[in-house]
Amino acid sequence: MADRLTRRPDGADPVDTYDPEKDEGLSVEERINLLGPWTHADFELGDGVRVKSSHPAHLTRIRRMRAVVLGFLAESDIARTANEKTLLDVGCNAGYFSIELQKAFHFDRVLGIDPRERNIRKARFIASQLGLDTELSFQTGDILSESVRELGEFDVVLFLGVLYHLDDPLRALENIFRLTKDLLVLETMILNPASVRLERLWPQPKNFELMATECEADTRDGAAARTGIVQVPSLGAVRMLLEHVGFDNVRVLMDGRSEPDPMNTAILAARKPSPTLSSGLTVFTSSMQDQSHEGQRRVPLPIARWFYARMNPDLPSPQSQNGVVDDVVASLHWWLFRIRGLRGSYLRALVAKLLPGQDLASLYGAFRHAPADKACLEYAKSLHAAGLSAEALVILNAALRKASLDWDVVYQGYFLRACIHRDQGDTTSFRRDLEKSLFANPRFQPACREWSETNR
Repeated sequence: MADRLTRRPDGADPVDTYDPEKDEGLSVEERINLLGPWTHADFELGDGVRVKSSHPAHLTRIRRMRAVVLGFLAESDIARTANEKTLLDVGCNAGYFSIELQKAFHFDRVLGIDPRERNIRKARFIASQLGLDTELSFQTGDILSESVRELGEFDVVLFLGVLYHLDDPLRALENIFRLTKDLLVLETMILNPASVRLERLWPQPKNFELMATECEADTRDGAAARTGIVQVPSLGAVRMLLEHVGFDNVRVLMDGRSEPDPMNTAILAARKPSPTLSSGLTVFTSSMQDQSHEGQRRVPLPIARWFYARMNPDLPSPQSQNGVVDDVVASLHWWLFRIRGLRGSYLRALVAKLLPGQDLASLYGAFRHAPADKACLEYAKSLHAAGLSAEALVILNAALRKASLDWDVVYQGYFLRACIHRDQGDTTSFRRDLEKSLFANPRFQPACREWSETNR
């Protein structure tokens, strides 16, 4: 409680009444001691003077981060043109990674920000001792504040050892996305949910990831600088958050749980997609909507035709018909789809064993929620995939005129119709339907990508 009372509301350090940098009688060693603690530090200053963390786990962790990040950047296109690139180190602490990357790659500009004035003093002191103070700059900055966006964009952004110290990781990553021009490298502590079965927590766990709330009382190194309540993510949650704010090509560079000296840490890299286009439509990816799976899923045409005909008697009848064998198989799936409860689950599991390669969960999931509307969409998709685009247009035109059409069918239906118009060379209709799809759902990833390609 005493610590909370001495902290300013903005989370910065209390006003200092003594500045070791202005005390000319101090030795370098005394200045190092007074500026401590040094948790993210491993510096050789010369003349036998070394600044490093006294905690072995901290040293192991930052050295591992250094090796992974330097190795990744050395193999990337960044290394070849680093002297033309800019680097931002968010939560720079004592400037360890800013300094190490500048020594290795010689960026055109390097800026480190940290909400703690004491950390900025550490970073400036080390840079001065190493003769790098003209190549690096450090200033206070809070990644959770709106004002941090005024820094502009940087080619490379480092966000190392910070995410799990924050009470609002989503806002932080939204700001990180604004600050990133090309590449983000992120490291964080992660949960190890291997022993937790999500299906016991939620009946449909596919789109759920874990985030733990912690009361973080250790403020020695800038932790819990705001509220003391922080969010610690699982690895899956980190990926979900990154994709949600707009990053793509998310890669796990290192999962510390599988290292020789295991730690619950992970290092990830992510790229920022092409900039927002002049139309004001922003490119998003969304793990939660599972859009890539929706776009790739194809219900076999005979089954899609059978489901459509029985669920939509008032819409245009199929122009082509199934064969006898196809009708038998489709009717079996129709029967299995309609059986509910445990009996249905048992029978579907039995049929799945008899029909290897049939993903029944995905097949029947295509018609879950508003099945009649979904049947229109899946039938049109199957027709288009089979080269029957004219018949697919007939189905889509009728379906898209229905009132209170299922929302997923609206934006995916307009997008499918746009693709058919594109293939037919009808540019005007293609753009009109693509705009309708994006108006219905501005975050629909396939339509966003198509719009980006069209307006490049």
